[in-house]
Amino acid sequence: MNTNEMGKILAVDDTPASLRLLTDILKDEGYEVRSAISGKLALHAAISNPPDLVLLDIRMPEMDGFEVCRRLKADPATCDVPVIFVSAASEVSEKLQGFEFGAVDYVTKPYQREELLARVRTHLELNRLRNKLEEAVEERTIALKASERKLRESLFGSITALAAIVELRDPYTAGHQHRVARLAVGIGKVLQMSEDRLEGLYLAGVVHDVGKIQVPAEILSMPRRLTEIEFNLIRQHPQSGYDILKTTTVR
Repeated sequence: MNTNEMGKILAVDDTPASLRLLTDILKDEGYEVRSAISGKLALHAAISNPPDLVLLDIRMPEMDGFEVCRRLKADPATCDVPVIFVSAASEVSEKLQGFEFGAVDYVTKPYQREELLARVRTHLELNRLRNKLEEAVEERTIALKASERKLRESLFGSITALAAIVELRDPYTAGHQHRVARLAVGIGKVLQMSEDRLEGLYLAGVVHDVGKIQVPAEILSMPRRLTEIEFNLIRQHPQSGYDILKTTTVR
């Protein structure tokens, strides 16, 4: 496994000897390591080329490790990079403060080589798993949105075809369904309905006369005045439409 696959680590310590020791340990293990001897240099290095993990000293002049960690977590480019504090500070209050600033772990100097490497491996692996999970969720979300879009397109196509069939059977009211749909959407906008509700209104308007499918075509296109019996058949079309569409839900 090459160093890129192992992980990129930024080591930060204001003491040259400590920084060299930490860097050598990580490089011997196969990691790609960059070093920074101050908080300002660490921030510049991390933001310009985000690492996979930061090992950070606390007690540094000008900008201490807490401030470095705070700024890393505040920057979108580095907010998800795990930070491990490696410090001689052993007070519980300082450790808790480190976690409050967003650190994932705390190693106290002097440290054992194997313990340090074990923690580095653990947090690199956890970060890889989190990234893979986020990628999987994003891919699934994209797939679901594409599926929803296709379903909506199919639904619109089916409803448009259904409305066209109704208009073919009742030429006297051609265009009526779409006019009703547009009017309903206009009222919905005045009432400040959501886009989903407006879409539902439009679809309902387009098919509100679908029950006419069950009315004989010769009655719908009758050139003379309808008899009472014929008119009663037409009066049944709202109930027929309800029976046809009652199992269909548009959200």
